[in-house]
Amino acid sequence: MIDSDFNFLDIENEPESNLRGSRMDGYLYKHEQRPIVGLTKKKYWFVLPKEAPVLYCPSDFNCAGRIVLSGAAFTFNPRDSGIFEIHVDNECYILEAPD
Repeated sequence: MIDSDFNFLDIENEPESNLRGSRMDGYLYKHEQRPIVGLTKKKYWFVLPKEAPVLYCPSDFNCAGRIVLSGAAFTFNPRDSGIFEIHVDNECYILEAPD
């Protein structure tokens, strides 16, 4: 479930000392199947606060959406290094962690 109304500015304005231990962040590639182009990968900045990971485009200041992890299932194929899937609310998000 993508929730585009989430605003991340309150965490961005927090002093860095208040954020240590309360979140993890980094780039992930989101795999998407497009009708004409085929498989595409787009780079997003993910933030994992205590509630849910927050999905960002690298140049955005406002949140592009979020994926709620409560009730989500995670799967991966050991042969596909760094690629995993999040299944939640009849949606499948395929993500890849760069080396």
